[in-house]
Amino acid sequence: FNTEAHVQKVGEAVELAMFTFFKSAGKDYRIKFRSLHFNLKDPANLELRRRVLTGQISASSLVQMGPADLANRELTEWRNAKEVETLKMCTLVETEGARVRKTHKGEELITPI
Repeated sequence: FNTEAHVQKVGEAVELAMFTFFKSAGKDYRIKFRSLHFNLKDPANLELRRRVLTGQISASSLVQMGPADLANRELTEWRNAKEVETLKMCTLVETEGARVRKTHKGEELITPI
């Protein structure tokens, strides 16, 4: 499956799928091309490359995949961890008692609603 001729054939299929999907070689086409190029050449993303070359992911499916679907497993896990961490930081935990807000005028007592 990894012969140069096979890789060339898969590349041509991806190129045709991209042109069919975007209808022209405009800005969106170039952005998608750079994204696919980066992710398929990533040494840590052998799984994506293998799935494309073996036909598990068709050219048209590859073109429609988003950045999260294309990213390598390590990057995906890091993004998920950051998302959970950010969500925890944004979650307001209810506390009992008075709360104080510091402003340019000094401290204000915040009463619960």
